[in-house]
Amino acid sequence: MADPITTTPSKSPTPPAPPSPKQALYQAFGDVLRQQAEAREAERAAAAARARERSRMSPVIIVGITIQALAGGYLAVEQP
Repeated sequence: MADPITTTPSKSPTPPAPPSPKQALYQAFGDVLRQQAEAREAERAAAAARARERSRMSPVIIVGITIQALAGGYLAVEQP
C-alpha cells in the first residue's frame, strides 16, 4: 500500500483563464496603437532619409557651377 504522505494525487495543470472581453479589447487596442506608432516612426525615418538624399548636391554639379561662376566673372571683368 502506498504511503499517503509521499504520494501526491495527479492533478493536471489547469490552463489560465481566458481574459475577459474588456481585457482582450484593451490589449487589442494597445497592440493597434503600438503598431501605428511603429508605422509612423518608420515613415518618419524614411521621409528623413529621402530629404537627406535630395539635399545633397553631386560633386559634378558643384564643379560645373564653380566653372560657370569663374567664367562669368572673367567675362564680366574682361568685356568692355
